[in-house]
Amino acid sequence: MFKNILKNKSGTSLIEIMFAISIFVILIGLTLSIFKSTIESQKSAIAAQNTQESMRFLFEIISKEIRSAQVMDHGCEALMGNSSGNKLYDTEAGNTELYFKNKDDECVAYYVDGNDDLIIRRDNGIANIVLPVTPNDIKVTGLDFFVTDNAINVLPDAKIQPRVTIKIEVEADSAGAHKQRAIMQTTVSSRRYE
Repeated sequence: MFKNILKNKSGTSLIEIMFAISIFVILIGLTLSIFKSTIESQKSAIAAQNTQESMRFLFEIISKEIRSAQVMDHGCEALMGNSSGNKLYDTEAGNTELYFKNKDDECVAYYVDGNDDLIIRRDNGIANIVLPVTPNDIKVTGLDFFVTDNAINVLPDAKIQPRVTIKIEVEADSAGAHKQRAIMQTTVSSRRYE
């Protein structure tokens, strides 16, 4: 009987050990692959959230100034290069630049700087300030302004509320992962009622 007990205590073979190690390596590889893809998708989601947050902040800045626009009364020709007329808002050909007079009587322009692909705010105030309003890590690939505005006192019976629709296309680098792209649009109406 003692011999039978010793015979049943045989060890594992080299093939069994190799098989167990290969299964362990495959499981670890799959686990690491899933972990890596989860981390990359989390980075991508955070980058998309940061891009959207930056664009919401940009919309808030521009919208606040657009809402309080005043009638230009031909006062913004120096900034625009053409007659602004009796409007609240005006755009250049192609709808890529927006012009208006803000509440501080400054003629303001919003457009995309071709060199840095940033949205720029320029005014003709005392300091003639030119400032980027988008962060450096966001590249603006498209900017369109669609203006609905009656020339004041031209059509006295027309009661169209002046408004500006802003459409922005951006691309942001998400720290080594693929680029995040977003298209956002908003419409802002004036607080000025005639």
